[in-house]
Amino acid sequence: MKLILKLAWRNLFRNWRRSLITIIAVFFASFLAVGMRGMQIGTYDANIRNMVNIYNGYIQIQKLGYKENPSLNKSIKYDDKLIQSIKSVDGVEAYSRRIQSEGLIGFGSNTNGVLIAGIDPVNEAKTTSLSQKIMTVSMKSAILDISVPEHYREEIFRRFLKVSREKFADNSDAQKSSELIKNYLLMRDKTKIRNKILDSLSDSYSSLISDIEKFDSKYGLQIKTGRMVKPGYQDINEMVLGYKLMKNLKATIGDTVVGLSQGFDGSMGNMKFRIVGASKTGIDEFDRLSCFINIDAAEELFAMHNRATAVVVKIDALKNMPEIKNSLSDNLADTEYIVLDWTELMPDFKQSIEFDNITGILTLAILVIIVAFGILNTLLMSITERFREFGVMLSLGTSNGLLVRVVFFEMVFITIIGLFFGNIAAFGVNSWLAANPIELGGHYAEMMAETGFLPLMFSTTDFGVFFRPSILIFFVSFLTFIYPAFRLFHLEALKGIRYT
Repeated sequence: MKLILKLAWRNLFRNWRRSLITIIAVFFASFLAVGMRGMQIGTYDANIRNMVNIYNGYIQIQKLGYKENPSLNKSIKYDDKLIQSIKSVDGVEAYSRRIQSEGLIGFGSNTNGVLIAGIDPVNEAKTTSLSQKIMTVSMKSAILDISVPEHYREEIFRRFLKVSREKFADNSDAQKSSELIKNYLLMRDKTKIRNKILDSLSDSYSSLISDIEKFDSKYGLQIKTGRMVKPGYQDINEMVLGYKLMKNLKATIGDTVVGLSQGFDGSMGNMKFRIVGASKTGIDEFDRLSCFINIDAAEELFAMHNRATAVVVKIDALKNMPEIKNSLSDNLADTEYIVLDWTELMPDFKQSIEFDNITGILTLAILVIIVAFGILNTLLMSITERFREFGVMLSLGTSNGLLVRVVFFEMVFITIIGLFFGNIAAFGVNSWLAANPIELGGHYAEMMAETGFLPLMFSTTDFGVFFRPSILIFFVSFLTFIYPAFRLFHLEALKGIRYT
């Protein structure tokens, strides 16, 4: 075996150009295959984490049949037994109780059908990222966008003036900007504001924008246009609306709306709520239909004390989800509760990923087939050019099987070298993309946002991303060796010597 390996290794350098071309073909095949799969899997994982963290969670506990026909009558009892069943499972990081039902929200003459969700603000912040989706506005946007509520603009302007005096005291342009903003604050009529500010900024507009951009970039000031609802009965009349819902109602933060919904006992519940924030999740339908109140308000509105329509569970890692789901199911086996994971809660999102994944697999298959023909061509040329050499070796007593093994290991060395350097290059690119995702723009970004996907392309350095494409390429290389091996195995000494 040692002699065969030595002969195969030396044969690579007999025609090093041909060997190099084949190695480069394998290199690019592995680099593109691993890079492409890394970007696909990394982007899938990032979007899954984003989607489940927004609201639905990795796992939900519901009553059997609730998913197919959501109703308050199919709620579950939220007691110490259920809580202990959740806490006892390894891998569970947090959980949050939910009460949600369809209802109506009215403001003035505008009314919208909505999904009213009662949440526990404290536990929700540990379980999902919903509290982080409260809309923010930058300093620059607030000053230039007249649609931002007046009282928030005034707060932003005053904070800008304070820091401007402290940080830009020696900047004459900043001082001019401060004077302009002071004049802005003195105005109350919006029509006059628009006209006056445009006239005032005719000479110092560029310096104002420059100062605001410096301020934004240096201090990262983002003013939240509102906040999440607070826990407890003292803040029972607070509500957060999806930003598109708030726009459709023509309401703003601080306004009072009326919520109407049927209760658990069949009665009609109604309450007044003050809008304290607007959420922007990036999911179009969700932002048009969702509104959030604290869990105590939901108990009052829906007449559902110590009950829940669902309990959302956060886990430590996506890969541990099947095991954790099975453990929860075992703990709740003697109840009418069912444990659902994100693939069952969001089947449309799962199908979108699966469809895109099939496209990626087909592209990978085409790439591997192209490389396979390249390797096949190289092996056939290598064997055909050496028929006379093989004929002489056969006439001296060398077996056909020995020649086949030598050529086989030549193919193995070429494939391994190409895969090795291709995976190293792909690892570098995947690592960089994992830390610095590519941001998409334009209509493509809008289209992805509407379907719930992040307008970003990530990657991953997970072992499977490198292992599976490499095994596939190696297996295809082995298949391409079958025909050249067949010809070599049936080569006769005399025919080989006479071959020209």
